[in-house]
Amino acid sequence: MFCAELCVCLCAATKAYVDYFSRSLHYELKGKGVHVQCQVPYFVTSKLSKIRKTSLTTPDPKTYAASALRSTGLGASVVPYPMHAIQHWVISWVFARFFQTDFWLKERS
Repeated sequence: MFCAELCVCLCAATKAYVDYFSRSLHYELKGKGVHVQCQVPYFVTSKLSKIRKTSLTTPDPKTYAASALRSTGLGASVVPYPMHAIQHWVISWVFARFFQTDFWLKERS
């Protein structure tokens, strides 16, 4: 079990690093005409994810690729598939509301 948890932590940390490194490169190189973009996907049907059926929140690779191509050049870090963008916004809002504020301290007082 420890290895599985460690691998999940390592994977999440690596994804965060690539996202922030890409953003840094974007801002550093945009003055030289180089555009760097990190596209943040959620689940897509594939053999690797072991998800076989598409759904509203899980597109097939072709649909995801079309969204990814449409969002090329829009920013340093984007979530190209619309339903993934909504999921990303909700997760970001919940994280900001409950974990990055003194919310927990207020509840205890």
